[in-house]
Amino acid sequence: MELNQQILSDLIIYMKYARYLPELKRRETWDEICTRYQHMMAEKYPHQSLELAEAMQWVRQRKVLPSMRAMQFAGPAIARNNSRIYNCAYLPVDDIRAFSETMFLMMGGTGVGYSVQRHHVQQLPAIQKATRQEKFRIADSLEGWADAIKELLGAYFGARQSFPQFDYSDIRPRGALLHTSGGKAPGLEPLKICLTRVQVLLDRKEEGDKLSPLECHDLMCHLANAVLAGGIRRAALIALFSFDDEEMLTCKFGNWWELNEQRGRANNSVVLNRETITYSQFQQLWKKIEWSNSGEPGFYFTNHPDWGTNPCCEIALRPFQFCNLCEVNVSDVDTQKELNARVRVAAFLSTLQAGFTHFHYLREVWKTTTEQDALIGVGMTGIASGRVLKLDLREAARQAVQANQRVASEIGIQMAARCTTIKPSGTSSLVLGTSSGIHAW
Repeated sequence: MELNQQILSDLIIYMKYARYLPELKRRETWDEICTRYQHMMAEKYPHQSLELAEAMQWVRQRKVLPSMRAMQFAGPAIARNNSRIYNCAYLPVDDIRAFSETMFLMMGGTGVGYSVQRHHVQQLPAIQKATRQEKFRIADSLEGWADAIKELLGAYFGARQSFPQFDYSDIRPRGALLHTSGGKAPGLEPLKICLTRVQVLLDRKEEGDKLSPLECHDLMCHLANAVLAGGIRRAALIALFSFDDEEMLTCKFGNWWELNEQRGRANNSVVLNRETITYSQFQQLWKKIEWSNSGEPGFYFTNHPDWGTNPCCEIALRPFQFCNLCEVNVSDVDTQKELNARVRVAAFLSTLQAGFTHFHYLREVWKTTTEQDALIGVGMTGIASGRVLKLDLREAARQAVQANQRVASEIGIQMAARCTTIKPSGTSSLVLGTSSGIHAW
């Protein structure tokens, strides 16, 4: 790694992943971050301790990376909330619980894909406003913030008898240290603004009205505006919408950033069924997107109307499903033997991560679906350096599958339905000092 790359790598690690150590009055080193991750894994999987110690040498040398969410939050934060270990998740907006669950996931650092396709949004209940008011004290936690969303929406959709009068007195001031997750507290202001904007949107609706896909999308974006996960990471969202939804199609046309700045929190993609979309329909859609001058929406081609994806769109996901990612640094791989070894290590770590499925705040379907496929995403970054392209990538992929099958059997989880991917790898590549994923330098 060149000196300038090393400096940038150290800076990213310091800013994004290193916990503050108050007793030493400094942040962690890379080696200490690796040790924290290793201790968490060894505690859950004591029989894998020796192989784990060997695998972590590859991580310390920056040849392989585990889930960077896991590196960031390893320890009590993940022990309390297993969803923090996962890079990405997907859900349809077909139940008002989708909003509080998305808030909870974003607060934990997980990127969320969501569907506001018509056949999903139509399943939401009609507006049925509460008639009384009652004080609601917001707990200063991920669950507390998500509960505030749940209480407010419940009051508009017949799930609560009273409108919450929010009490923010328990929320720590901006800049206070977050001892469990690391980072600093965002303070009460982002949440207060979010709840006010959600209420303004819902106040416009009359009794018996239903939310439109665009209104659901705007609600999600208002939630994302309030999120500063662990005081470090902004929310990542992608909205999937129906082919014939003109409101969603044009929601980033014109001067949207002045009138609806919250929409900048999500990428938008129109869902196109591979079996039914015609060339003529695609061309008409393409022309409209050209007129937008915004580069959006994108296209999401699918074989199933209910499946979705993560914000970076490299993982196909069932409704209510997570995926965790690992990364192989292939910028300096010279031999098939070394590539295979790195891939096996990445698959080993990713499979261990797939065993974290205690999702205490979410509906039970999240656990069931995630355990059913036990997805892992072993990816490569630094591809543009060119060396790896001379090697047998199919053989490397087989190594990932075989390693996953072995480790999954040892720890008692399902074998992964899919094992490999290529992700954008923006921040991870900066840690490794490589080009990003498959992109050029």
